[in-house]
Amino acid sequence: ANIQVKIVSVEQMTYEDFILSLPAPTLINVFSMEPLKGSSVLETNMNFVSPVIDLLFGGSGEMAVSQRELTEIELHVLRRLNSRILERLSYSWADIQEIAPKLESMETNPQFTQAISPNETVAVVTLATTVSKYEGLLNLCLPYTLLESVISRLSASHWFAAASAGDGKPGYRATIEKALAKAPVRLSACCGQTHLPVKEFIRLQVGDVITLDKILGEDLELYVESHAKFKIQPGVVGKKLAVQVTEVL
Repeated sequence: ANIQVKIVSVEQMTYEDFILSLPAPTLINVFSMEPLKGSSVLETNMNFVSPVIDLLFGGSGEMAVSQRELTEIELHVLRRLNSRILERLSYSWADIQEIAPKLESMETNPQFTQAISPNETVAVVTLATTVSKYEGLLNLCLPYTLLESVISRLSASHWFAAASAGDGKPGYRATIEKALAKAPVRLSACCGQTHLPVKEFIRLQVGDVITLDKILGEDLELYVESHAKFKIQPGVVGKKLAVQVTEVL
């Protein structure tokens, strides 16, 4: 399904104000971010949850006609989905702190969620979502006590310094090259090309000979994906066609 997510705002408030601003029912996910101390909250409102549930159960992503409490089966499926969403946090935090997000509990009534002290200052990141044609919201609530140990690393100067330091880090280039070395690429040898009028093309029969623009013995080109990278000569190895590289372009 076509699902889009974008950041709408980042605000500071108390946890009590955050809870009071949430609709009911909604889905509150309390999770930890070890080794950071404390709990955080991911709120996924029903405008996001409802079409997602329909998709996960084989539907086309339609919104429920009326708001209702989630069933035990739906909560079980959403626990697995939200756990995978939280796993992605570790990638976005990689330059700040290695974390291991873990979903601890789920609640549909915001008033029953006391994972954070009511007077605790929190940062609330609001994300707008579009699932199929329906718009919803996700709210990521991070308390100050959890962020306190890494607050100095959240400045722009730290990010730029970390980015420039990474270029000269021992083994940094080698690690990237090792990862890229596993990527498969498609090689194709071009025997030659020619142009034919359509009237001749549609008359082609089995056994017809087409003259190409290459001369016998002339080097051919070997393409890596769609880019010409080598000059080659054709041949055979055992019962396989093969090419021998004569020049690197």
